[in-house]
Amino acid sequence: RFMINPEFIAGMLFLPSMSDNEAIEIVGTERFSNYTGYAATFRYSGDHVDKKERDSLGRLTTRIVAIDALCHPGSRQYRLDSLLREVNKAFCGFLDQSKCQQSHVFLQCNESCEVQLGSDAGSASNVSGTQSS
Repeated sequence: RFMINPEFIAGMLFLPSMSDNEAIEIVGTERFSNYTGYAATFRYSGDHVDKKERDSLGRLTTRIVAIDALCHPGSRQYRLDSLLREVNKAFCGFLDQSKCQQSHVFLQCNESCEVQLGSDAGSASNVSGTQSS
């Protein structure tokens, strides 16, 4: 992925090593190269023009999640602590932070407010039954 999105290489200079409960989400990355193959058969196959839409901040709507793996885990990858680490990493990486932050705003209600989150975490009902978003 670093070969088709070279800004990842520069990003490594600024991002710290991940802890066992961390993942990195990279937003707005642009793909510059087309390719064929994988690993030893990976080959550059020309320029790529990234035609993704842009968000309100002008960033491409691309989101890449980086989750590091254990180095040479062997059979220890099946131990409970290692399995828990991997599940936590996946949870951190795939949690949609924008929706999570919206939910926290709705939950910061005063004591007289009753919040009910439906299947859409982007809306909440207050006591009077009117929708707020």
